Amino acid sequence: MKGRKRTESKEEEEMEEEEMEEEEMEEEEMEEEEEMEEEEMEEDSLANKQRIQRQKEAKKGRQEVGDRREERRLLID
Repeated sequence: MKGRKRTESKEEEEMEEEEMEEEEMEEEEMEEEEEMEEEEMEEDSLANKQRIQRQKEAKKGRQEVGDRREERRLLID
């Protein structure tokens, strides 16, 4: 009888350890997912900043071209 109780107790301990290990693995996976999401958000933010900068540069370039055209038009007149 004692041997059976010990076996059951040992099995319960092993099951509890397995459950704890699974929970730890799930937590680690969740943390990794969160880190990846944060990295993606940072990359998206950087990409947006770069896109905005390119748009500003393109607008400035178009403005400069327009200014030169206006200068040439005035010189011709």
